[in-house]
Amino acid sequence: MATYRYRCDSDEFHSVAMRSKAMRDRLFSADLDIATLAKRPIPVVVEEDGKPGDFYSSLPHLVVMTARAAEALRGLIDDEGRFLTLDVRASYPVSLTMFVPKAIPDCLDEEKSIIRRVGDVIVSVKRLVFRKEAISRHHCFRIKHFELSAVILSQAFIDVVEAQKLRGLLPIKLDDEFG
Repeated sequence: MATYRYRCDSDEFHSVAMRSKAMRDRLFSADLDIATLAKRPIPVVVEEDGKPGDFYSSLPHLVVMTARAAEALRGLIDDEGRFLTLDVRASYPVSLTMFVPKAIPDCLDEEKSIIRRVGDVIVSVKRLVFRKEAISRHHCFRIKHFELSAVILSQAFIDVVEAQKLRGLLPIKLDDEFG
């Protein structure tokens, strides 16, 4: 089962930045309160270097996508996290959605992975090896106890992106190496 690290092509396509440092800090928080964030759209600024795509660079543990991409992926990842509405300025031609994936506990093969912990928290990663049975039903997730975890994608996620011809995603195949 192939796994990928989520990455966007920010050189060729637009990216997204939080309008306020306070919001950025809340989205980076270890105890991210999704229910509170879902009550109103999250204000963002689209940085228009390049051209519009379907995936937008943002914070590494969040997936920002167009409504078109969200609709294509919803059946696959709806149970894997929460879709949140983004508030982009009125002149931007497409609506954007942020997907906040859930963290999966106990998905790492800790004997084969090369990680460093401080207490329960993973502070650095050199190599990730997943327990296949732990991730077999997951398509868009993060690693529990690793606050700066990039989003991990399954081959099924990549297949939907390719079938729908969605643009802006540059996934990095992990091959047990955390890129």
